[in-house]
Formats: sequence, structure tokens, C-alpha cells
Amino acid sequence: MVREKTMDVRKIVSMPADLVERIAAFRHAERISTEAEAIRVLIAAGLDAKVNQR
Repeated sequence: MVREKTMDVRKIVSMPADLVERIAAFRHAERISTEAEAIRVLIAAGLDAKVNQR
């Protein structure tokens, strides 16, 4: 996923520690440079999967 040059919206989200660990494992397995990018990739994939289920 290519990061847009301008990120104009920022969100603060609380999550359980086990989810943070899963995101970190995904990030390292996929060699994603930042946690924020890994979270964006996972959110986009989840949204795409939900849309395709309809």
C-alpha cells in the first residue's frame, strides 16, 4: 500500500494488548516500516473483505 503524501486525519484508538502484539507480528512478517502503516493495511484489507462478502 502506498502512503498518501498528506495524512490530514488522525485517530486515537485503544485496543487490547494481544491485538497490539498481533499487529506487531503482522508488521514484522510483512516487513512494513511503521506500525501506523501496518494498521492502515489491516483496516483496508478488512474493509475490502467485508465489502466483497456482500
